[in-house]
Amino acid sequence: VWVYCRGSVIEWAEYGSPIRMVGSHLDITSLKYLQQKLESNNQELEQFAYMASHDLMAPVVNIKGLMSLLSDDSFEGENGEVLARVNQSVEQLLETLDALNAVVDSQRDTQHARRRVKISKALSSVLNDLETQLSGSPALIETDFSDCDWAYYPPSHLRHILQNLVSNAIKYRKPRGKLRIQISAIRTDGQVELRIKDNGRGIDLDKYGDRMFGLFQRFHLDCEGKGVGLHITRNIIEKNGGRIHCLSKPGRGTEFRVRL
Repeated sequence: VWVYCRGSVIEWAEYGSPIRMVGSHLDITSLKYLQQKLESNNQELEQFAYMASHDLMAPVVNIKGLMSLLSDDSFEGENGEVLARVNQSVEQLLETLDALNAVVDSQRDTQHARRRVKISKALSSVLNDLETQLSGSPALIETDFSDCDWAYYPPSHLRHILQNLVSNAIKYRKPRGKLRIQISAIRTDGQVELRIKDNGRGIDLDKYGDRMFGLFQRFHLDCEGKGVGLHITRNIIEKNGGRIHCLSKPGRGTEFRVRL
């Protein structure tokens, strides 16, 4: 039997000890059973998704290997075009499976320990990895960690969040003009809030806001990607008890605020 109890002291003794209180007891056994059933179903669905996404990889990789044994020179005319299209379809399927595996793995990845981590140091490592992307055209990156530069967080998860949000700012920059990315952290309501703001293309949240963090959602089709990065990032943030919020307007840039 599960019982939810709630009470409040209504009379105190002279020296601060409670004398009288009122409260209620509510039988929530049926709700707890339903919760346990839902949790069990979710675990089964996660397990099925994991097995399906990983087991599909082997035959697709085998098909790719077999296709590589066929030479384009062995086929003429329409047959050669068909072979090229099959190869392209296999590559696209592999990319989709890779993206799906990344999503499933992020759902199952809950064993990372928290520790005190310096945000500016994690960002420096991420920017080093993104140096090639940043060198393609002029970019200005401004940081401000004067209010807060430390977080109690799994280091690999913090690094993933920074990597995804900064790389998104680079990917969805405006075709012309200098890219500007502002990265900061503040402490608010006892929590660390990470902010990443850019002057890029932006997005119409009135139109796409409810799909912003959806799986396989893409809003700028001229840019490469599978539309899973923000979905995975939100999963990681929420599994650590935080939340992510987006502010954006078309042509005026985007800002992500992450409560760690």
